[in-house]
Amino acid sequence: MDYIINLELVHTRVRLSWLNGVTQYWSRNLAAFGAYFCRVLSLSYALGYASGNFLKISNFLKYSPRLYPQATPEGK
Repeated sequence: MDYIINLELVHTRVRLSWLNGVTQYWSRNLAAFGAYFCRVLSLSYALGYASGNFLKISNFLKYSPRLYPQATPEGK
């Protein structure tokens, strides 16, 4: 009986260590995916923010006669 119990304990340890390895693998991959996802979101936010500001600046220059003389009627 002792022999069977010892085998079960060894088998349980192997199974738990395998599960621990799988859990660590998935948690590492999940952390890497989370970091990548945050970088993609921040990059897309930065690009959207920059393009919005570029549009504002170009519209400002387009309708500002002092900075962009072609915006005035007849180039005055």
